[in-house]
Amino acid sequence: MNCEMIMSRRVVKLQLDDTIKKINELFERFPFHHFPVVEGETLVGIISDRDVLQACCSVVLRNPKGEDFDPSTKKAHQIMTRNPITVTPTTGVLEAARILLKNGISCLLVMDNQKLVGILTWRDLLKDFIQTLEE
Repeated sequence: MNCEMIMSRRVVKLQLDDTIKKINELFERFPFHHFPVVEGETLVGIISDRDVLQACCSVVLRNPKGEDFDPSTKKAHQIMTRNPITVTPTTGVLEAARILLKNGISCLLVMDNQKLVGILTWRDLLKDFIQTLEE
């Protein structure tokens, strides 16, 4: 079994200058926990819902004087993880699971010839594992 068989093909992409406000709206609208960040069609990063939460909390915690600063104006390129770990559609699911565990991450972006074609999350792997056990 390979990543192509269980990955999510529906991918919502962010641009480098998208604000946390816009990113948060997308998290509310879509049932995703990760968004890839692109410049044109080139993958440059990834943002998780935890990244957004951390960016907002760090602004509040580092601002003890209560100075006005709206964390929702921060941009994707300021909070994203650069150079995300990727796999190909033909990467085996066992190898993908090992990559997730080894790197302490919860998703992999699936690339085919420099084109983003999907996302594989720990949930996708767990669903596949359960389905395999039930068969």
